Amino acid sequence: MGIGKADIKAIRERCGISQDFAAEAMGVRRMAVKRWENPKYNDPPEEYVEWLGRFEAAFDGKVAEMCEIARTSGADEVSLMYYRTQEGYEASHGDGGRFEQSNAMSRAVAERLSADGYKVSFAYPEDVPQDVE
Repeated sequence: MGIGKADIKAIRERCGISQDFAAEAMGVRRMAVKRWENPKYNDPPEEYVEWLGRFEAAFDGKVAEMCEIARTSGADEVSLMYYRTQEGYEASHGDGGRFEQSNAMSRAVAERLSADGYKVSFAYPEDVPQDVE
């Protein structure tokens, strides 16, 4: 059984990829991505499915890495960063990433750690006290 259109949409959304971002990455308009996810239209090009698969693998790898860091910290409570805007993300990271993907990753980490019995909370960057020198 191959990957279906609903699978493609679910992967995209789980990884925090907007249709706009996917369209930009593929060099197409957002309407093309919408159609690739709609059963009434043609299947997406293989290069999109492959790109999405690579993105999902990288996403899952990063989630596993973050979970391992939390598990080896010895704490039974974990606070994960959550961003309200792209500007807030950039102020904290400046790595060119997207806040939607960071938030999706935080949600995935929270789900896995919660299943392992960790108490998980989220915080906005502005809610975290900054070290005062």
